[in-house]
Amino acid sequence: MRERILSAAVWCVETVGVQRTSTSLIARTAGVSRPTLYAYFANREELVDLAAQEATLRVVSRMQQHCRTYASASDRAVEALICALYDLRHEPAMATHFAAGDVKLGPLSRAELWFARQALEPVAEKWPALRTTMDDAAELYVRMLISMLIRESIQTRSREEDREFLRRWWPRALGIAPPHIKIG
Repeated sequence: MRERILSAAVWCVETVGVQRTSTSLIARTAGVSRPTLYAYFANREELVDLAAQEATLRVVSRMQQHCRTYASASDRAVEALICALYDLRHEPAMATHFAAGDVKLGPLSRAELWFARQALEPVAEKWPALRTTMDDAAELYVRMLISMLIRESIQTRSREEDREFLRRWWPRALGIAPPHIKIG
């Protein structure tokens, strides 16, 4: 029963987001009563937090799979940012971190840095030296993502134009650009 309820909660978080996931919605989705929820979970926060963690893991897994379809470390690095910039912010489960209007100010969170390390893992598979600076790379990833989410470029770019822009600069920032690439 606990797994059934948790599965329903994950579906709710993936569908409507953390903020709109209520115990009533979870109970209806699971086909149980609200008191049954509380027999297995202490409160809404516990249940929704667990569901959000599971939903986040699913999103990260899809993102990593997408990045692994690219052969080079540079292309994987670019795709890790493009995915977050264009796709993940529209995932209800990720909206609390990456929705353009909802980016939180203040220090970076452990959750954001964890996400960035996961996003960069397919890059490190192709460029193992990145593992020695993964914490710095993760911080740079989050800062770059936040910057691109909250401040539009002076010129409007399409997804492909952003991809090309990032191809010129992002791998170099991570120290993974092949030496034969010339700037300008």
